[in-house]
Amino acid sequence: MYMSLSAVEERYRSLWDELAGLGVFNEHPVKVDRAAVASIHEESRRFVEETRFEAPGALQIHGIASRLLGKWAEAEKSFRKFTELLPDRTDGWLELTWALGELNRLEDAEQSARVAVEMEPDGAETLGNLAAVLLQRGKIAKAYEVMQRALKADPKNVRNRMNMDVIESKHPWAIPWWNRLFGH
Repeated sequence: MYMSLSAVEERYRSLWDELAGLGVFNEHPVKVDRAAVASIHEESRRFVEETRFEAPGALQIHGIASRLLGKWAEAEKSFRKFTELLPDRTDGWLELTWALGELNRLEDAEQSARVAVEMEPDGAETLGNLAAVLLQRGKIAKAYEVMQRALKADPKNVRNRMNMDVIESKHPWAIPWWNRLFGH
């Protein structure tokens, strides 16, 4: 089925607004209405198929809805194609990293996170994303170092603060002694 560009944009905006209305883009996590997300997920799946996997917006919505439902293989597939179509969008690389991490494809997740950091070397989200993957891979000292950079970029980033707390509480040996002594 062929869709005009304006029809694709209108449908994308409508689905995006539905997701936003659920509060899924808020800074602080909210309990998600799974039934509403499932409906958006199904609608976005049809949207992706109708646009023949070539509409980045459709792929993005489907990837986000898949992530919210814990359908990591679908999220990975959507964001893999999204990053092929729009390789300069860090949000796609961040989402792809997350999906790969949840699928325990940690080497691929680290590579994806590094692409995002190359694009935004001082970004709190890109650095925090890389640090989270490094932590998951057991590269604790490197995760600590990268997370320090992430928190310097944005000291109030909630997700990065939580991940730093994990590093500090579960892996204090990875923190250089001078940081433990004098604080960080």
